[in-house]
Amino acid sequence: MRLIYFGSYWTGWGGTEADVRTMMTYLSRRGIECIAVCYSNSSGNRPRRSLEQEGVKLFYFDIPAKNHDAHVRTSRVSAISKLHEIIKEGDVLLTIFLPEKRAWGVARSAGAKVIQKYTLVYDGFDALEEWNNAVDMHIFNSGYCRGRWQEMGVEGLNMVIYPEVDFRVDASSYPGDGCIGMINPTRHKGLEIFEKLSRAFPSEHFLAAGGWALGNEGYHSDSSPIEYMKHMNDISSFYKRLKVLLVPTQDEHTETFGRAVLEAMFYGVPVIASNKDGIPEAADGAAMLIDDYGAVEPWMSALRVMLKRDMLEKYHRLSVQRSGRYFLDTQIYRWHIAIRLLHGDFIDNDSDGCKEPKIPS
Repeated sequence: MRLIYFGSYWTGWGGTEADVRTMMTYLSRRGIECIAVCYSNSSGNRPRRSLEQEGVKLFYFDIPAKNHDAHVRTSRVSAISKLHEIIKEGDVLLTIFLPEKRAWGVARSAGAKVIQKYTLVYDGFDALEEWNNAVDMHIFNSGYCRGRWQEMGVEGLNMVIYPEVDFRVDASSYPGDGCIGMINPTRHKGLEIFEKLSRAFPSEHFLAAGGWALGNEGYHSDSSPIEYMKHMNDISSFYKRLKVLLVPTQDEHTETFGRAVLEAMFYGVPVIASNKDGIPEAADGAAMLIDDYGAVEPWMSALRVMLKRDMLEKYHRLSVQRSGRYFLDTQIYRWHIAIRLLHGDFIDNDSDGCKEPKIPS
């Protein structure tokens, strides 16, 4: 049995890309052969994080072309050709984000099964009936995400598997050098709120990391007193510097789960976040949530309260407790169950005729 991931090779620190990398790494340790067939979706020379680790075999296609669209298109054609070459009956194909219809067709023709991992990216939604017919199992990264897609018509076998956050952290080092942080500083993630707060609290050090719009117009203003950390291979260097993380997401249906909330909590960092989408599910009662998240005043009030020593200590403890209830092994085990289900490894459970997957020790 083999798990084959097919899709674009995302650069930088991205939540779902990191999930796939972590999941395949751990499944390979459990004895499942994992292969990644990837095409380039990058325009430029930004650093790439390798999927080829811990026994994961990587086929990566980055075909030069005259423009970005042609670059993606020609790289993808080569990746599809490789998928044709290697996939076979009994394999399980995993795709994420957008509908990979050609890859699904290749898998079906070979007798392989298909898993689609969803976020809230709606491109291709007009072909949802085709998704239902082509996909054998739907994987959602939160209950919120599953609910949204089921409202729109996704049907069939499905599971919720939370993001595979692979941290082993001693939270006793909190609070680092005491910055107030934000991850992926873009407008839809609430950069304008973050900039206003940086001016309203001039005695505090504001730190932002990453940024999908890095280099684009409007990324940040020159007058903003914010330190920007660009792409980093080790995101822990960011979280270790924080005393508070802000997640002021603005756009609707942007935070499928709110991975950064849970990441910060692994470091014992208190979180203030927008009360929307999947963020409350990620926070699980351990963060300060803002209902009127489009206005700066509630953020200012919440931050003033949070910066009091007793509140920092309280939410530090809550963060540590929340992360302690999250088990990476459980998420990997659920992936193992999903793959075994599609592979047909069942045993009779009892006389009522129910069946459950046979999971090796």
